Amino acid sequence: MTASLSNDRSGLRLQVSGALDGEGALALRPMLEQVVTGTIGDVVLDMSAVGFMDGCGFGAVAFLFKRLAAQGRCMTVEGATTQPLAMFRKLGLGEVLGLPVPPRRSFGFAAALGLARAA
Repeated sequence: MTASLSNDRSGLRLQVSGALDGEGALALRPMLEQVVTGTIGDVVLDMSAVGFMDGCGFGAVAFLFKRLAAQGRCMTVEGATTQPLAMFRKLGLGEVLGLPVPPRRSFGFAAALGLARAA
């Protein structure tokens, strides 16, 4: 797991790559502390290069989100791949973190016949 911090047109960007599991979350902790205590403004967490995230990784993201919110700062997540994105959505944090809303699916008899309305 690696992380880098940069400023771009959208503000402060924390880019994380690799597995955000227990070991990765532990390695990320000093960078998270630096973001919280040594920077100002809103933060974009770029997870486009994170292929796997477990509960420890989610805890690290939640830690950053809560600490920034306590300072009146916002955090959004960009580029979450399939597995991390599914985890955020399952835990009900997709919209809070600025992730795209999943498309509505139609089920049942009407959908099977192609009669369901488009969302």
